[in-house]
Amino acid sequence: MVTIEAGAEMEHFTVHSSYLCAKSPFFKATVGSLQDGILGIIRLPHVPTVLFRIFIAWLYHGCLWYLPPLGRTVDEDFESLKITKESLEQNFIQQIEAQNKPSYEESDSEDSDDDARNIFHGSVAVTKSGNDTELTREPVQSAAVPVVGEAKYQGDDPTSWPPQVFLQLYMLADCFQIRELRADALDALVRATETSVLDLSYIPYIYSKTSVDSPLRKYVVHDAAYRRSFGKDASSYAALPAEFLAAVMVTNTRRLPSKLCKGCHGAGLRVNPVSDPQLDDRDPEQDCPPYKIDLCFYHEHPDEEERKACRLRREGAKSAV
Repeated sequence: MVTIEAGAEMEHFTVHSSYLCAKSPFFKATVGSLQDGILGIIRLPHVPTVLFRIFIAWLYHGCLWYLPPLGRTVDEDFESLKITKESLEQNFIQQIEAQNKPSYEESDSEDSDDDARNIFHGSVAVTKSGNDTELTREPVQSAAVPVVGEAKYQGDDPTSWPPQVFLQLYMLADCFQIRELRADALDALVRATETSVLDLSYIPYIYSKTSVDSPLRKYVVHDAAYRRSFGKDASSYAALPAEFLAAVMVTNTRRLPSKLCKGCHGAGLRVNPVSDPQLDDRDPEQDCPPYKIDLCFYHEHPDEEERKACRLRREGAKSAV
């Protein structure tokens, strides 16, 4: 077991190291440096506990859901993740690397095996019996403070969550180097914004936290190019990253115009020239963004086998709903 101290509140999470190491190269390297015979504490003070609770639930259950601690609500916790100007100055990766020197404390427990048999991981209960591990969700606890009015967000329904949760979760997955969590966070963002275009105010945050080839950047470019109307004065977009605006413009020039025959459109692409499949993300048959056809376009599958498994998993999730 390994103990992780997250957030300014210094909340402790006791987690199976095998789960962490199997999913995250970051934790594999960090846990590997812990000494035998003592309780290692990995401190992540700059990671909000709300995000870390979602991560732990995902780690054990393979899906996104959230149960707030006693006395708080989902709405309160998700509102605390709002992206502000201060968020642009925060860098999870640099802050985590600065803290990536695990401290060690002697365990004051004489029977650590017994302690490990009934462990609470945020809102996840893990019960061990012999070699078997049973993972269950804890029953929802009634909040100490009564909720006034109808809740905006539902912890067990990610489609109701605000975009900032998925964006910050994606950045956290980047820090922990977890491809699967990046993919799940982006997929959830796509589903949560099906009826509304992503607000442009998020774009500077995304571009300040991601690399040039980030799948998240690709998605927000497609979301803007295919769904947004750029009818406002040019000064309205002055605060947006130049790379984003250029990418949107290039994407729009490669789309299949509804009033242009395919032959003329193809000739225009050849003249430009647009022939590299790595650069050409348009659909040659219809004016449609990649996320409408296959979300795996934004995933980082190392091989076709994993890509096929990912599609089957998504199809299974749809049929279950």
